[in-house]
Amino acid sequence: MRQVKYAAVFLVLAQAWVSGCSSAETPNDPAAAGTGGSTGATGGTGGTGGTTGGTGGSVAGTGGSGGVNTDPNCKGIRTNMMCTAMGQHCENLVCGLGDAGSRVCDCNGTWTCTMCDFSSSPHAWAMAKPADITVCTGSEADTIACPTLDATCEGAAGGEACVCFLDDENAQVWDCDSPPSTW
Repeated sequence: MRQVKYAAVFLVLAQAWVSGCSSAETPNDPAAAGTGGSTGATGGTGGTGGTTGGTGGSVAGTGGSGGVNTDPNCKGIRTNMMCTAMGQHCENLVCGLGDAGSRVCDCNGTWTCTMCDFSSSPHAWAMAKPADITVCTGSEADTIACPTLDATCEGAAGGEACVCFLDDENAQVWDCDSPPSTW
């Protein structure tokens, strides 16, 4: 029984090592690297790509710069939450109000994550408090249908703000969260 457990651990570690290997002949050759790749929390190591490329390019081969991370090991992460996937690196995780920000998280026994960064958001309300923001009425809450896309309000429970956005299932719903620091 113990041999089976060790074999399973070896297999998982071997898969993690293989998924982190470069697909390029020369690791730092931008012409050979996949586009959008990345090797660290602050950027890639080569020209326009990275060294852990593949499609989209994070270490797990999904997500990558410019996309949303779809790695199942990178779902539901909260800072300081316990984790067992030691060394797991998750880039391009959506965060914040209207899922308009992104962050990077790493597992080292507990998840440590960067601050939610809204600087690449296409939404004007993510960078500055909207001039037409209203006071929340109390009917705004996470996943409740909302009438007007990009409508924003402040003063929700816990001092949160709410925005009407399209969720990952393309439903137009409220998302309430701490407002971006630029407000």
